Amino acid sequence: MYDQLGSYFSESPDWSDPANRTKYLNVAYYVDEVEQVRQALGLEDFYLLGQSWGGLLAMEYALKYGDHLKGLVVSSMIDNTAEYTANLEAIRSQMFSKRALIYMHDVEQRRAYHEPRYQKLLAEFCDHHLHHARAAQPQHLVSVMAPTIYHHFCGDNEFVSGGTLTGWDIRDRLGDITIPTYLMVGEHDTMPLAAIKRMVKTMPQAWYHVTPHAGHGQMLDNPADYFEHLGAFLTR
Repeated sequence: MYDQLGSYFSESPDWSDPANRTKYLNVAYYVDEVEQVRQALGLEDFYLLGQSWGGLLAMEYALKYGDHLKGLVVSSMIDNTAEYTANLEAIRSQMFSKRALIYMHDVEQRRAYHEPRYQKLLAEFCDHHLHHARAAQPQHLVSVMAPTIYHHFCGDNEFVSGGTLTGWDIRDRLGDITIPTYLMVGEHDTMPLAAIKRMVKTMPQAWYHVTPHAGHGQMLDNPADYFEHLGAFLTR
């Protein structure tokens, strides 16, 4: 694991400067940063695991620098953002009442995310689909969030697309990833299982596993199952 540009121990440019946002806040920069880390560590013929946003970078890395990889693990990520955002909306449409949905959409239109009722509904969603386990999740003692970077790529929140990742799509290039690839998704993940199954059919050497009793943070929700099957893939 490493700290990306703008993360806790790494440098953080002045994001109010448009030139810095243009230069650094794009997928290509962060993919090349992975390659910089590889070169610095002298890695060759290695396995790369990416979780969520990291899974996006891992797939992009495999497309550009795949000659260095022995295998790829994509954890809780699919090959486009359109299916992801549609799945989010489908999940909450099933989860909440029509009245609650009208309220949430109104809040998002007004960008009044601070309202307590909205925060409560958002927390309920997260408790089911981001961190599904009932046990308390590990907590950092200091804030490690980088809100400026998150909002630039993702928009105001997961339900409100509008960041630069809107429209990201590698479905037409996915078949070019020819190394052994393992796709892992939580049983209650925000990522659609149908997309995972489609991806496996598209890629020459791909398998998938559904981590039971787990949401988007599957390695925290059910670590025993997650690492058992990850280890089996690496061994195979």
